[in-house]
Amino acid sequence: MVLPPTTLILKKTFQKKLDEDIQMFISSGGKVTKYTECNLIKVGSFYEGTRNKFPDEFDFTFPLYCFEETKCMSLGSLISTILAKSYFIINCQTTDPVLKIQEMELSYCAPQDQTRKIYLDKNVGKTGPARHFKFVYRNKYGVERNIHVDLAPAAVIRDSNFKRIVDEYCKLEPFRQEVLSTGTIQIVQQRLSFTETEVFFMKEIVSHDHRKVYRLLKYFINGHHDMIDDGILLPRKKYSSYILKTFIMYHHFKCAHSHTPTIGQCVINVLNEMCTYKDTESLPTLVKKTKYCFQRNRKLFLLKHLKSLTSDLKSMKTSKEKYDYERFKIPRSVSGQYLYEIKNVHMTDDDETDDELQEKLTEMSNFVNSLTG
Repeated sequence: MVLPPTTLILKKTFQKKLDEDIQMFISSGGKVTKYTECNLIKVGSFYEGTRNKFPDEFDFTFPLYCFEETKCMSLGSLISTILAKSYFIINCQTTDPVLKIQEMELSYCAPQDQTRKIYLDKNVGKTGPARHFKFVYRNKYGVERNIHVDLAPAAVIRDSNFKRIVDEYCKLEPFRQEVLSTGTIQIVQQRLSFTETEVFFMKEIVSHDHRKVYRLLKYFINGHHDMIDDGILLPRKKYSSYILKTFIMYHHFKCAHSHTPTIGQCVINVLNEMCTYKDTESLPTLVKKTKYCFQRNRKLFLLKHLKSLTSDLKSMKTSKEKYDYERFKIPRSVSGQYLYEIKNVHMTDDDETDDELQEKLTEMSNFVNSLTG
């Protein structure tokens, strides 16, 4: 791929600045080496075993450097600058966002089975710290599905005083031992991350029932397709999967010391806890905030609907009446209800047909039964 002259100039400029930043880091007492130990680091719900429905989203981080003697996070801002400049150079060599490369078709299965394929469609663009790529998967019947992949550059921290960093920056105290056991911390876009430990913890430490609780919460709150509805997005208003996972991790340590509660009771306990938070600043986190990590405090717009869901589930649990599906059904997720209200500023109830509503109800009922049955 031949880069345009302007891009080549920018790349050389960024490379020069990058070299200067690395030298500054070293002269400040740090040590930095190119990270060459592994491939992509797998993160996200698919690798944690908590994905709902078809796996069409995959997240990876790719470490570029290993930083040692970081003086904790005193050089955090400089590390993030180095990452950003490295990422720009890498991005100069990626596929043009509007270019399709269907000739780069790759075999999905073994060489003798060419009936299933996956190929890169396009480089969609930047999403947060990651670069978003769209692949297309074609099954043996010729049916295609989009596969979305996020790649985020990262740095690995290996300080000689690793325990001090963990004790100082890991906010969930019982989780610190798990981080020490994994032995890795990453920096992703000016933030410390325990992502490798989180994947192991959710897959191997959290109980099977608590993973079900997490999956139910994701479904009750965000549904399967409620994030985007007729062009309405909930990027900063929703309870992200990561927020829900953090609540589950906190709940895991609390629940471990109580009498074996049911899955339903755990769902209600986590929802009760979530309803006590009014904005993003107050939400529980795994990593203590640093001066290098600025995040705007936002009101939790879905709180009203979350409280309504919690109340409905409590009523179902405490009711002594015979279960009445028509009376107790929950037609929409928390996010879905929020979007529905926004749409209904210009719509009436007649715009959602009884058949569409019944289809949603049946889907939700089947999904919940599959986890709790």
